[in-house]
Amino acid sequence: MNHPERFRAVMSFQTVDRLPRWEWAMWWDRTIARWHEEGLPRNLPFHRVFDIARSFGLDPYQQFWFSTTEATIEAVQHHVEGRVADMDDYHCIRPRLYPRHESAIEAMRPWADRQARGEAAMRAEFERLAPLMRRGGFIPSVDHQTPPEVSLEQYRIYLRLLEEYTAAAAP
Repeated sequence: MNHPERFRAVMSFQTVDRLPRWEWAMWWDRTIARWHEEGLPRNLPFHRVFDIARSFGLDPYQQFWFSTTEATIEAVQHHVEGRVADMDDYHCIRPRLYPRHESAIEAMRPWADRQARGEAAMRAEFERLAPLMRRGGFIPSVDHQTPPEVSLEQYRIYLRLLEEYTAAAAP
């Protein structure tokens, strides 16, 4: 199967040779900068995300965004006034926009330490998602971009597991 056929089959809960392998949200620019320091070829700059994806062995993938507010889209438009309609509203809500997060960050430290132990934790997550992958209609991916805290080595472990589990999900 090629990648468009594979995608359509997965989304239709049909049999595939393997699941698609891609990153729907790609990587942060700071992630790519870190990875350049860790061995990612410098001829793969941030703006060449499709070349980076290909170098990692991921399937070709591109998103197209369609505006729901342009006249070219035929859809019922709903307008709901937001919480901030003028400067007075902004001044009232501003103190709650930027709360301090030190205690929440400190409470996450044990989780971060666990996550640093990059393969067992990733494998456990793939195992948790394996039933969804086998059922169809689901494509595993990093949740909302790969942040700069992820090393190139950790990402390569993820890619190895992605390859293993996307192949195993096919009947």
